[in-house]
Amino acid sequence: MKNSLNHTIPQTELLDNDGEVIPKLIEIFNEWYDTYSTDGKMFRDDCAKFIRTVTNSKDGILLDDDRVNFLFCSYDVENFGYVPREGFIAYFVEQTKKPEKKITIWENINNMGFRNDLKRFSEPYESPNKKEMIQDENNTKYFNEMAKSYFMELEFEMAKIYSEKAVKVNNYNNQNTYCNLGKIKFEQKEYYEAILNFKKAAELNENNSDVYNNLGICYLNKKEYEQAISNFKIAINLNNNNEEYYNNLGRVYFKNKQYDEAISHFKKAIDFDNDNTDYYKNLIELYEKIVKEKNEKNDTDIIRNILKNYDDFINSKRN
Repeated sequence: MKNSLNHTIPQTELLDNDGEVIPKLIEIFNEWYDTYSTDGKMFRDDCAKFIRTVTNSKDGILLDDDRVNFLFCSYDVENFGYVPREGFIAYFVEQTKKPEKKITIWENINNMGFRNDLKRFSEPYESPNKKEMIQDENNTKYFNEMAKSYFMELEFEMAKIYSEKAVKVNNYNNQNTYCNLGKIKFEQKEYYEAILNFKKAAELNENNSDVYNNLGICYLNKKEYEQAISNFKIAINLNNNNEEYYNNLGRVYFKNKQYDEAISHFKKAIDFDNDNTDYYKNLIELYEKIVKEKNEKNDTDIIRNILKNYDDFINSKRN
């Protein structure tokens, strides 16, 4: 349920019918350049700051970082000491046209504060469904769609009202309605109520893996780690091809200080989705935590083995 609003908004097509980058995205790239340039020129320190933001890096980006060097080697062809606007735009246009870079480009867009509809997260969102739905006071679909629309607009109280109406109209027998209510309660940080609704959804369909994943997330936020582990395991047993489930189980093992299990599940998540930077960040954070704890005990041999294990794994993904 992370980034609930954005995940429910369809991604805008970034290329037109001729395979060219759409004007709105070019406008966004220009805005990035304006924000991270000095007097219309992107110097190395500007570039480093931009890369840190666009990649959502927790660490500082050095001026001789490989990515900084690549931009300057490729687009500062006159050795003026800065990347010109046209070079910066050309780089992102080229990357956007590569199918294998689609996930990375979308991560960049979201990290820079833009939703899947290429509007800022701070801008109001109105679902097309709410405009098109014809009200029917006896139609569960109508209430569920209205609840979903308000949920996407972050108007959780209105979403709750329509979800509760859907429950009553359908005689308390609709799994989707309980799932909607669970998500609303979760966003309102009413975890106990969220859990009750997800459990009702599970009773109506015990084979829905997403329900158990959502239950696990609720228990994780309540710091009830054993319950979280149990539900994430059920989700994986029902669907063992979902990388998010492995990542979530890794997160709770991390919180519960079961580091070996956490490493194993973070690696499985990466195996399924090799381009998701969040999974790598979780693994890096975990290794840093282990090294810090071992360093305090002066276990240098263990630290060396840990770092070698991590390096070997990362190198295997690069090859």
